[in-house]
Amino acid sequence: MTGTGGGYYDRGAVQIPDPIKVTATDSSTWAAGSVTKTITATLTGTPWSSSVTYDFDFGDGTTQSSSSPVIQHTYTTAGTYRPTVTAVDGDHGSAGAQAAPFTLAGGNAYYPIAPTRVLDTRHGIGTATARVPADGGVKLKVAGVGGVPATGAVAVVLNVTVVGPTANGVITAYPDGTAVPTASNLNFLKGENRPNLVTVELGSDGSVDLRNGGNGTSDLVADLEGYYAPGTGTGFSGVENYRSDAVTLTVGKPVPASLFYSGYNGLSTGAAAVAVNITATQGTAAGFVSAYADGGKMPTASNVNYSANENIANMAIVPLGSDGYIDLVAGGKAGATVKVLIDVEGFYTNQPDTYGTGFVPTRPTRLIDTRSGLGLQAKGPTSGTEVDPTKLAGIPAHAAGIAANVTVVDPSANGFFSAVVLYELTATSTLNFAKAQNVANMAELTWAPDGSGQYLYLGTSGATTGIVLDMFGYFVD
Repeated sequence: MTGTGGGYYDRGAVQIPDPIKVTATDSSTWAAGSVTKTITATLTGTPWSSSVTYDFDFGDGTTQSSSSPVIQHTYTTAGTYRPTVTAVDGDHGSAGAQAAPFTLAGGNAYYPIAPTRVLDTRHGIGTATARVPADGGVKLKVAGVGGVPATGAVAVVLNVTVVGPTANGVITAYPDGTAVPTASNLNFLKGENRPNLVTVELGSDGSVDLRNGGNGTSDLVADLEGYYAPGTGTGFSGVENYRSDAVTLTVGKPVPASLFYSGYNGLSTGAAAVAVNITATQGTAAGFVSAYADGGKMPTASNVNYSANENIANMAIVPLGSDGYIDLVAGGKAGATVKVLIDVEGFYTNQPDTYGTGFVPTRPTRLIDTRSGLGLQAKGPTSGTEVDPTKLAGIPAHAAGIAANVTVVDPSANGFFSAVVLYELTATSTLNFAKAQNVANMAELTWAPDGSGQYLYLGTSGATTGIVLDMFGYFVD
């Protein structure tokens, strides 16, 4: 259009945004059952007004307004949280930001460690060079050793091996400074080198006691696999047990082991370690098997000791390689071979599933003993039984699983034993035994706290046997 002449034009309202911008960061101070977050709001743009109020939403149902950009808040209830902050200036400009999400488990997190030998009475590691006498013991300082922090750890995972005992007996692990419990961890025969994984609460001085309950002397070896402590470590996510691999090892030649099986990938995002039952069978000579992270350094520690043609199992918690595999290597006579079976019980991950995230250690507690009828209606030897784990005296009502030691007592024939929580049986085993042999192995058993139709199955391959179940801690949501 022309001929309108000069003049001013109203182009309408123009909105100029307040330049206020904000980011949120946080730091953590962990304690048993709680975490204190220090949340810091940082302005990244210059607001029009110098007067700024910070509205914090902690994600647990509580909020707080402050003129300070730095604030602390303590979380005491298990859950996953993501704190947020909204900065509002005096001219009503506002901007919001979120801190990183985090999970407070209802118990302690697990921190896997590359297998580290922390005790060997044969060589003066962790104690004096001396055999352990009958009814004697070893006090083992673990806090501040082998990667365990000097303070804060509440329990450790050790692979304990008895070497060259001069008589039959048992080994019991328990917190230093407490009474010797009736529970036990490891049963052995005269002259037998036998390992067993133990999860044991630390005493107030950061030590554990290992007691020789036999009538003879023995050497003891302990290899550290990890520890439990408050913090942002990993939580246990149990799976329905499955057999992931069967490999034949030649002494001195590492082989990667798969943790998968057809149609299922048990690995979850953030998995850092795996709980497996390792069974050695068909060994052509005596030896041992070590498990470690694929691509990692071969350890001096071991997981399973075996004799020629012996079937023997032991649980292990093994760090995962970056590819999600673990490595297995056999030691012993050059050229000897052994077949190894891998049964998966669960994973330790920083993104755990609903059940079994945190761990609470307890004093060793006997839950079941069929010899006396403890924990079961039936008394005496059995070939199998089903138990509602939520009804066992000694397990807290809010528990979602337990770290336990399973022992078969005086079985009537050779065979294997399975301790699993499931809807139906799976082709896995917990331990192998010979006729009349008392054998123990650790198992991590998880379930839905409401039961959800799950049951604890304790059964053998056909023999009758006494069954003992001891608890060393429980998992909680």
